[in-house]
Amino acid sequence: MQPKDSQDPRVGRHFPLSLAQERIWVSEQLTDAGSHYGAPVVFALRGELDPGLLEVALTHVVERHEVLHSVVSIASGSPRFVVVPARPVRLDPQDVTSEQEMTERVSAATAAPFDLLHGPLVRFGLYRLGPADHRLLVDIHHLIFDGVSAAVLVQELAELLAAGAEGRTPELPVLPFAYGEYAVAQRRSLDEGLLDGQIEHWCTQLRDASFTLDLPTDYRRPSHTSFHGASHSFTLPASLGTELAEAARRWSVTPYVVMLAGWAAVLGRYAGQEDLLVGTAMAGRTEPGTEEMIGMFVNVLALRVRPERDQTFHGLVTQTRRASIEGLVHQEAPIEKVIERLRTPRDPSRNPLFQTAFIYDEALEESIRVAGLTIEGAAPPPRTSSKLDLSIEVVERDGRLEAEIEYATDLFAPETIRRIATHYTTFLANAVRSPNRPLCEIPLASKEEHALPATQQSGDGASYDPVVLPSLFEAQVARRPDACAVSCGESQWSYRQLNERANRLARALIARGMGPEKLVGVALPSGPLLVLAILAISKAGAAFLPLDPAYPTKRIEYIVGDARPALLLTDAAGATAQPWTTPILVLDEQQTGRDADADASNVSDAQRSHPLTFAHPAYVIYTSGSTGTPKGVTVTHKGLAGLSGAQIEAFGVRSDSRVLQFASPSFDASVSELCMALLSGATAVFVPGLHDFVGGSFEAVLVRETVTHVTLPPSVLASLSPDEDLPADLTIVVAGESLTADLATRWSGRCRLFNAYGPTEATVCATLIGPLTGNAGKEPPPIGGPIAGTQIFVLDEGLRPLPVGVAGELYLGGAGLARGYLSRPDVTAAGFVACPFGPAGARMYRTGDRARWRSDGNLEFVGRRDDQVKMNGFRIELGEIENVIAAHPGVEQTAVVVREDRPGLRQVVAYVVAQAPNEEILAHAASQLPGYMLPSAVVRLQNLPLTTNGKVDRRNLPAPDDRTSVTDRSPGTPREQQLCKLISEVLDLSAVGVDESFFELGGRSLHAVRLLSRIRSVMGVEIGIKALFQAPTAALLAAQIDSGQIAAVTRPALLPRVR
Repeated sequence: MQPKDSQDPRVGRHFPLSLAQERIWVSEQLTDAGSHYGAPVVFALRGELDPGLLEVALTHVVERHEVLHSVVSIASGSPRFVVVPARPVRLDPQDVTSEQEMTERVSAATAAPFDLLHGPLVRFGLYRLGPADHRLLVDIHHLIFDGVSAAVLVQELAELLAAGAEGRTPELPVLPFAYGEYAVAQRRSLDEGLLDGQIEHWCTQLRDASFTLDLPTDYRRPSHTSFHGASHSFTLPASLGTELAEAARRWSVTPYVVMLAGWAAVLGRYAGQEDLLVGTAMAGRTEPGTEEMIGMFVNVLALRVRPERDQTFHGLVTQTRRASIEGLVHQEAPIEKVIERLRTPRDPSRNPLFQTAFIYDEALEESIRVAGLTIEGAAPPPRTSSKLDLSIEVVERDGRLEAEIEYATDLFAPETIRRIATHYTTFLANAVRSPNRPLCEIPLASKEEHALPATQQSGDGASYDPVVLPSLFEAQVARRPDACAVSCGESQWSYRQLNERANRLARALIARGMGPEKLVGVALPSGPLLVLAILAISKAGAAFLPLDPAYPTKRIEYIVGDARPALLLTDAAGATAQPWTTPILVLDEQQTGRDADADASNVSDAQRSHPLTFAHPAYVIYTSGSTGTPKGVTVTHKGLAGLSGAQIEAFGVRSDSRVLQFASPSFDASVSELCMALLSGATAVFVPGLHDFVGGSFEAVLVRETVTHVTLPPSVLASLSPDEDLPADLTIVVAGESLTADLATRWSGRCRLFNAYGPTEATVCATLIGPLTGNAGKEPPPIGGPIAGTQIFVLDEGLRPLPVGVAGELYLGGAGLARGYLSRPDVTAAGFVACPFGPAGARMYRTGDRARWRSDGNLEFVGRRDDQVKMNGFRIELGEIENVIAAHPGVEQTAVVVREDRPGLRQVVAYVVAQAPNEEILAHAASQLPGYMLPSAVVRLQNLPLTTNGKVDRRNLPAPDDRTSVTDRSPGTPREQQLCKLISEVLDLSAVGVDESFFELGGRSLHAVRLLSRIRSVMGVEIGIKALFQAPTAALLAAQIDSGQIAAVTRPALLPRVR
């Protein structure tokens, strides 16, 4: 530092940061990428320029405002501004040949981070495009500069240039006080309780608000904001600007209110939220005299806007106007103190309270002529940072509305932001023309854009006419009668043998009165006899009801009692397994092949009680009943040809393929597996005790049986290793649960991997994609597009189609749609609704899943409507936590649930099958997830419990005990003890637990600074604020120090030397 200037008594004075500055300073500490709070402005100087005169004028401005020659020091654990001598401004004009080169030079200059400790916090650059055409860059930190400051700077610069050219003393207003004195007064007002009323107003307004804007993102949200960003600029049509101005006048509001309401409505539609917080900037210059000062006075408010779907746009504008007026009345409440009073959970991946902002401004005076120069505002350098998820600034310039969206590149792709800009423009145009329509009816997209998803709604490729299951199978029998149809150990049945045995049994069933619209239960384990029973029931015209013998007795009793099958087929073991209340027919594998006297020819409609049509039920399968009692889904023959045809074609199933039959008979994937094999002429492979091999030698079973195709849930695939020996040309279809990015990456390079999606209500499979090629972006793969005969709709709550990028509920239609729920007309009516996009009588199924169209025509699964959990004001997806934990190399399997084992105590619990210790798993999760999403307990299991369908059985996950809980644990090491002691001292608490979060205990920005200062001085360890956010507990901090992730101090603290 330069020695104190004896001519300037201000040098050496120090002041606390203002509250706005403190917010910016803390945010700066959270990034490793240098300053993201630069506020560069560029001015075009046209005419005869005297560089020396310009240097003198700029030097005068810097000297005049002490905030422009100050630095930030940390003393006693608190940041403070220290006034240092003003340095003369020296300009080194650089010649550039074009605007493009000038922009590149400016971008390079502004990319250099500011040194807050040593300064300077303002830098100047001069670029010469021609003898009378220059650009002046003022690269300045937002700590000392805001929008009004830019206008003050231009006015003072103009007066100083004019005075210098005219040889007179400049006439500048006397500054009533320095910025540092303003900061002291602001702190005093806060300490004396003068702002308590305003702070309490905001706490009351926001107490029950949602502090997250759940926009669907293109990339998984990182655990900590990097502030990497970009921007997209666009200009609203001139005609729309006129309409907006007229609407504002008509409604007695400002254009700001109208456009803010539109921004909230668009983002609310994207996020599926009817209540959101939008940040907006207030000039903050309420104190007389501040309007003449350069400095950071802006206060940011969180306006609560409620774009409820049934509200009109005019109504939303009125509500937004009220919120804006309340904001003006209470604009002095420091948002930092509001956040502290609300005690919102700290999430380093998000800005507190709000993640979007709306700013409306008028452009600076177009041009100023002075001393032979014309000074005009010029385009600033392209943005490379973003403070929020996304924000928009609208500037009114010469009657034009110029907008710029700043966005986080960690979250959004450029095409998504361009789409949001287009949707915003389209929505505003439609809203001001139809202000009395409900918001949900005002289109976001043009008719042309809405047509794009419409072309993607139906599966393309080959079409498959509906054919009943017996005919589909018999066609393969005629084509390859002697090929192996079913393989089970030493038992091998040809297509001819299987067909003849099924025909004989079918006739026996017909003789017992079975036929179309009759239901026959099948209580048989997986194997040839099960296939025989299914085909025989189908040939008789009846529908089969699979009952897995491995199911609990009470569940089987419930299903049989609810479905009331006319007959039940089982084997000798099943006949005595429980007291059946339904007539039973005991099958014997050997006997079914010996009855040579029975007619073995194909059964015709003439022999059935009624002709079999594709509208008749093919099977009834009971869903898991996760939200209540199990429901029987009645599926007809209509979608089976499309299902089998689409999958056989996509998966490359040939007559020499061997398709493993993995799924439980009571899971609809078993239908898909059977159709894939028997309707292509391939072999259905059964392995006795197959599920016992999962987690053991399953891969060896695949090799031994030369399996070519297998369908597995992700939880089972996760237990296998792609490094083991596998069959050549293996195809794995993943279905039943969401496929994680980690699994997709691990397996896509080892086999042909497909991702399939479909509920039981849509004949097993509705969409698929593959073969997958890996996923370098670490995002879960999409679920693909509709298969042949399937219709896909992504709709809002009013059943209106949503454009690309906007998440809504997924509805399915087409040939594969189930008839409904057996004997449950009320539930059927709720789940199967009239389809407004098809012919009269068409229906569609409401899946309860949220999805969105991607620009490439694929569907992206966003999550379950009922899988979203709200904890501490934040909405979280349990699947997101599972994905992060599953990505740890030492974790084989995981499941995450919310438990409430004690009334009122809800906690996130992670269950793992893992080699890594719990502490390492938690540290890994903490490095990628915010604190409120971290599991409160980790429970280690030998294997995750699975349902007979191969899915994780979440109902049978054990409650965590005291040994697995990670809360309320005492310090276990001297380092943990020391950290707990320091945390308790800083927060003035008697004691803290080793796993209690510093921020959840009440720690805030300055507390964090003081804690880190104490850790440095007492323990000799240098920790940044970012590291504290990543490891907010004593246990996590100690683990990072012990592992070397946080280094010991090797140099003394650097502080500006003030004499």
